Amino acid sequence: MPIRYLPLGAEAELGRLAAYQYLGELVAGRRVLEVGCGRGLALQLFLAQRAARLVGLDSDLRPAQATLSGAPADRIFLRPLRGPRFPLLAGETFDLVAISEVRPLLAQPALFDEVLRALAPGGQVAVWAPSGDHPELASGVSYGALLDL
Repeated sequence: MPIRYLPLGAEAELGRLAAYQYLGELVAGRRVLEVGCGRGLALQLFLAQRAARLVGLDSDLRPAQATLSGAPADRIFLRPLRGPRFPLLAGETFDLVAISEVRPLLAQPALFDEVLRALAPGGQVAVWAPSGDHPELASGVSYGALLDL
């Protein structure tokens, strides 16, 4: 059997997917926006968790397009993320906004304003981030920084 290696950065993606497993009841039957959809694996997971509508944003959509090529075109939509504004349709809002990488939001608060603009009344935001409260994780985000955001 040949040895298979995880692609560069896959550890973080696998950790994010494991955390997203817990969102099942927040996803089922709801409109979900993922900011930073990467290869589209979380969108696949959300589809399996019975999301009503999915929108994935990323600066490079080619990996997600390849992953989701057989997905239902009436439930999953991919849009390019360039700059501080989300390319959403007028009045489009979401019951759940999942953020795969919170550090850009900390660096550009205008992005978080976009998250709030995209959130439907009563909606929720789920943020995945490595913990910066552990000294061995140099690139993590502290709980205090998340509260400040």
